[in-house]
Amino acid sequence: NNNNNNSEASTSGSSRSEQVDNQDTLSVPHRPLLLNILSYTQEQKQREKLRHLDGYELEGYEFDGYEAGYEPDPSETTLSRAQLQSNPTSKRQRQSRTSAGADSVATSSSPSANRTSERRGRQRAHRRTAQGSNNNNNNNNSSSNNSSSTASSSTSSSLSQHLGSSGLTHSLETDRALAALGDWNQRYQNIVSTMRSFDEYTPLKERLKVTRNLIHLAHDFNYTSATYGKIIISELYLPKEQKTICSITELLGGIAGGDKYVVHNIIFKFAVDSHHLYGSDDAAAKVAGHELKGLMSYFHVGVDVFLPLIALIDYRGFRLSAISVLPIDKSTLCYGSDDYGQTVHPGMPALDRELYKAAQQLNIKPHRAGISAEHSAQVFGPVDMEGHVGFDGRFYLLDFSRVMPPQTPMRGVRMGHLHQLLRPEFVRQYTGGPLCSDSFSGFIHKFPESSIHNNECVQATNYLLEETIPAFAAEVSKMVRDSISKGNLHGFRLTEVMHRHGINMRFLGVVRLHAVGLDCTSLLMVEMCSRAIKNQLRVRVREKMKTLKLPVDEPYRRLMIDFLNLVFGETDDSQHYWNNVLKPLVRDKFPKGLSVAENKDSFPFKTVLSRFTRDDIDGKYLVFRRIQQMSGLKFTSRLHKDLLDNPNNWVTRGSLPFDDTDLKNIEPRLKHMNIVTHAQGYLYKMEGIMRAGKDPVAAGRFFRMAMEKFEAALDTLPSSAETLSARAEVFVRLIESEYNNLSKVKFFVDHPHIQQANDYFLRAVKADSRNVDTLFLYAQFLEKCERYEKAEEYFIRALEIDPNHVDALWEYGNFLADMGENEEAERFFTRCSQATQIHRQTMEKAQSLRSSSGEVLSGDSGEFTASSPLSSSSEDSTDLRAIPAATAAAAGRCTSRVVEEGPHRAQKQVTGFVQRRQWQWWESVLCCEHITGRRWWRRCSWCRRHHERVRVVR
Repeated sequence: NNNNNNSEASTSGSSRSEQVDNQDTLSVPHRPLLLNILSYTQEQKQREKLRHLDGYELEGYEFDGYEAGYEPDPSETTLSRAQLQSNPTSKRQRQSRTSAGADSVATSSSPSANRTSERRGRQRAHRRTAQGSNNNNNNNNSSSNNSSSTASSSTSSSLSQHLGSSGLTHSLETDRALAALGDWNQRYQNIVSTMRSFDEYTPLKERLKVTRNLIHLAHDFNYTSATYGKIIISELYLPKEQKTICSITELLGGIAGGDKYVVHNIIFKFAVDSHHLYGSDDAAAKVAGHELKGLMSYFHVGVDVFLPLIALIDYRGFRLSAISVLPIDKSTLCYGSDDYGQTVHPGMPALDRELYKAAQQLNIKPHRAGISAEHSAQVFGPVDMEGHVGFDGRFYLLDFSRVMPPQTPMRGVRMGHLHQLLRPEFVRQYTGGPLCSDSFSGFIHKFPESSIHNNECVQATNYLLEETIPAFAAEVSKMVRDSISKGNLHGFRLTEVMHRHGINMRFLGVVRLHAVGLDCTSLLMVEMCSRAIKNQLRVRVREKMKTLKLPVDEPYRRLMIDFLNLVFGETDDSQHYWNNVLKPLVRDKFPKGLSVAENKDSFPFKTVLSRFTRDDIDGKYLVFRRIQQMSGLKFTSRLHKDLLDNPNNWVTRGSLPFDDTDLKNIEPRLKHMNIVTHAQGYLYKMEGIMRAGKDPVAAGRFFRMAMEKFEAALDTLPSSAETLSARAEVFVRLIESEYNNLSKVKFFVDHPHIQQANDYFLRAVKADSRNVDTLFLYAQFLEKCERYEKAEEYFIRALEIDPNHVDALWEYGNFLADMGENEEAERFFTRCSQATQIHRQTMEKAQSLRSSSGEVLSGDSGEFTASSPLSSSSEDSTDLRAIPAATAAAAGRCTSRVVEEGPHRAQKQVTGFVQRRQWQWWESVLCCEHITGRRWWRRCSWCRRHHERVRVVR
C-alpha cells in the first residue's frame, strides 16, 4: 500500500498526497457518509450559513464535485485516521484516490482563507444565476479557477470508474446528485415551515400545492426506507464482505439498539437488544415505537422546533428505524445529554421557552436531571432528548423514545421504565398534575425530588388501572354490542378505541377483567391471542434467519404457511400448541386476562374463539385477519372469500387450511408520521368538494377515500384535533352531497353520519379546546342541526380565542343574519372586512420591503411580481356594478369591477394580497346584491352559473 501511495505521489509531484490518501481512505460507497452525515465539511457549513444569512433557500443549487485545493480538516470530523483506514479498499481504488488527491493538491497553493473566500464567491454567483450556469462561470474565472475545475472533474471521473467494497458503483457526481435529490431534511423542513405559516388567508391553491409536496416527499422517503430496509434486514447475517450495505456502528456510536447503517442521507438502526439493556428484542422494538409516538407528540403541539423524518420498517421479525440525517454534530448540542447523563447541557433561552410550552401541553414536568449534581441541569422532558442548533440555524430535537412518563415498574420486567410508558392521550388528560419523564431512572436519584416524581407516576398508574380502565370497559362493552347489531364487527377498531382513551394494549387483560358481555370478552381474547401469535411468528422468523444466513424468500414463505397451519389447523399438534404454548404466553403477556375456568389445565383453550353469541361471527377468521394486518402478510382474495362464505366452518379447507398458493407476498410493514396520511385525506376531501357541484357520485367516492385516510391517521394518533375535525367535516360533506349540496339543508340527528360527525367534532374539541377552526366548524354543524343556542355558544368561543379570525367572523355574521339580527350581523361583517384589510396592508408592507431589496416574489395562486396591480385596478373603476348601501358598508368602502372571463384564469390572475376566501366572499356580494346569505356556491343556481363567466379584480 505504501509503495502504491508513494508512486502516485511522485507522479503528481506533491509531497502531501500521502497525507491526503491517509485521511481519505473510506470506501467509495461510504463517501456520502463522510461528505453529508458524520461531519459537515467547511464547504457545507458555508452553504448552510449562506442559506441562513440570506434569509431564503438556494433552490436547485448543486455542487459539482470537490473544489480545487480542498482537503478535509481533521478537527471538523469525528472520524479518526485509524477509523478511516479500518475499512480496506482495493489497490485500484487507492491508486485512483491518491492520484486524484495529488492532482487536487498540486493545483492550489493558496491559504485556507482564500479557498473559503473563493468558494463563497462562487456560491453567490450560483445563487444569482439560473441552475446549470456552472460552465459559464468557470469560463469567466481566472486560470487558477479553471485548473481547479479541471482537478475537480478529474477527481470525479477517476472515482466513477471503480467499485467500492460493498459492490455498489458510486461516483462523486452521483453522490452529489443523490444528496441533492435525497436531502430529506431540507425538503421536509421547508414544507413544515410553509405549513406553519398558513392561516385563514392562505389561498387554497397554495395549501394544495404544499400538501402535494409533503405527500411526494413522504412517498419518496417511505419508498427509499422500505427498499433499503428490506436489503439491510435480509443481509443481516451475511459476512461483511458479502453485504450490499455495510454497517457503520463503530462510527456512529451508541449502545442502545443494534447495527447502524447510512444510505442516501437516511440512518437505519436495528431495534434489537444487542447489549441486553431492555431484556428482550420485543422491548427494544417497543422503544422504537415510542420514538415515533414521542416525535408526533412534539410535532402536534405546534412549538417552533424542527424534527426529523422517521419511519419504522417491520420485516422478517425485525424492526428497523429510518431517520433522516440532520445538519448537526456533537458541537451543535445545546440541550440535554448525549453521554447518558454524564453531562447535561442547560439549553438556550429561546429553545427553553419552546420546550417549556411543549411540556405544558404534553403535561410533562420540568425537573433537574443528571448522573451527578455538579453536571446536572433543568430539563423539560427526558434528559437524553437532545436539542441542537443546526448548521442551518434551526433548533432540532431528536431522541424521543422516553418523552412519556413510565408506569409503575412491574415485578419481573427488566428496565420497564424504558419501554413500559404511559400513553400520550392519558398523560395529557390526567388531572393529577404533570408527570416526570425520568421517573424511576438513575438520572434523578441524586436529587431529593426523585421520590416525589416517582410517587406521582405511581398515582397516575393507579388512576389508570382503578378509574380509567373500569370506565372504559363498560363503554367498550356497549360499543361492541352496537357494532354487532349493525353487522360491522370486522370494522370495529379496538386498538384505536383503547389508544383514544389513553390505555396501552398491554392492559388488555385488565380491560377484559372488567368487561361485560360474552361478545366483548371474546373480542378482547381475539386481540390478545392475535398479538401473542404475532410475537411467536416474529421469533420463529428471526431464528430461521440466524440458521439460513441467506437473503432468500421461499424458506420464509414455507415457515409462515406451516406456522399458520399449526395455529388454525384441526390437528393434535394444533391443540397442543394452543393449550401448552399459546395459553402460557397469553397469561404472561396479559395479566388478569384469563378467567378462573380458562386458567385450568383441562380447559381447551382453542374454544375461546368460538364463544360469540352469533353463529356468523368467526373468531378464527378475526384472529387470522389481525395477524395478517400486523405482520405484513398478503393473502389472496380467493382465500378470504372462502373463509367469509363459510364462517366457523374451516373443514372445507381441510385439516391444514393454508398452502403455498394462498400467500401472495411478504411485505415490509411501514409505520410513519400521521401527518402524511392526514395530508392524503385532505387532498381527497378537497377533490370531493371541488367535484360536488358537477359530479356528486365522484365526490362521494373521494369523500369515502378521505375518510379511510383520516381513519388510518387516527390509528397512529387518536388525539389529533385537526384529523378528528377533518373526518367530521367529511361526514357532513357526504350528507350534503346526498341533497345536491344545498346550503340550507337541515340535518336529522337520527342520521348515522350525523351522529358520527357529532362524535368526531366533540372528540376534536376535547383534544384541543382552543382550535378556532374546529370550534366554528362545529358551530356551523350545530346550526344545520337546528341547535341554535349551542351553535352560537361555539361561535362565541371561537371568536373569544381569535377575535380577528375572518372565517369565524363571516360565518357568525351569516348566522345572525339568518336569525333576523341584521344590525348585529353588519357589525361582524364590518369587523371581518377590517381584519381582512389589516392583513392586506401587512402583506403590502412586507411586499414593499422585499421589493426594495430587489427580490421577485412568486405566489402559488398565480405569477405576480413585487409591483402590485392593486393601484392600477382601482384607477380604472368604470362600469361598476351598483350595490346596496348595506353591502358597501360591510365591504369597507371597497371598489370592484366585473370582467368577462373564465373562473380558472381568474384564480391565476388575482393578486397575492386578495386571498381566496376574501375573493369568494366579495364575488358573492356582487352576484347576489345582498349580504344575508352564504358564499356564492351556497346561494342559488343563478350565482353558480354567473360565476362561470365573471371574475372580480379588487
